[in-house]
Amino acid sequence: SLEVPPDSTEVPPLRAYTARAEKLEEVLAFCTGGWRRVDAIAVAVGRKASTVRNEYLRPLVNQGRLELLHPDNPRHPQQSYRTRRSDP
Repeated sequence: SLEVPPDSTEVPPLRAYTARAEKLEEVLAFCTGGWRRVDAIAVAVGRKASTVRNEYLRPLVNQGRLELLHPDNPRHPQQSYRTRRSDP
């Protein structure tokens, strides 16, 4: 009997999710070395600054995985991010 391949529309979201998860990890790795600005993070991961801000930084900050240099002013012109150190 022939097996019917899975619907091809299911493949791109899985691939997109994997790519997004990899980019999130790249952002965390890049921000481990110190405070990083959005433009530098964007160059490091090969995405536009707006994409980095909305798709990567915001979720990572909300999850507590990144911290803000200016937490009281999220739109600060010199806002920078770094990976939060985990407790030992």
